[in-house]
Amino acid sequence: FSLASQMLPDNHWESNYELSLKINIATAKATYSTGNTDKSQAALDIILKEATCMEDKLDAYSLVAFIHHSQERGEEAYTTCQDVLTQLGEEIPECVTPEENKKFIEETTLLLSDLSKESLQAMNEMDTSMQTAVKFFSF
Repeated sequence: FSLASQMLPDNHWESNYELSLKINIATAKATYSTGNTDKSQAALDIILKEATCMEDKLDAYSLVAFIHHSQERGEEAYTTCQDVLTQLGEEIPECVTPEENKKFIEETTLLLSDLSKESLQAMNEMDTSMQTAVKFFSF
């Protein structure tokens, strides 16, 4: 991937945007998988700086959160996910009391209790933005 990056012209983010994005995310994933988190983070930082829309940054943000989590930097992983979810239009409370959590679980259980297996199977698949949000909720 290093060679591919070197072969791109100086203005590659303007002239070869998609290729630049693909090379950098591939570099970040490959270097992370070999244990080189510094090089991975550098590639991710470039993506987050140069990508022109949130959708193009989502894979990078996901790997950033994963790296933080794998390095036992849970608070940074949580903050990254919270920031992404906020940018995606989700509301994340600063804190949830045990009572609020219990109430939420009870309400969700009640809503789901009336659904049959057939009605669940008949539901529409989540759209891409909701699938992305769920990915960041899972950290």
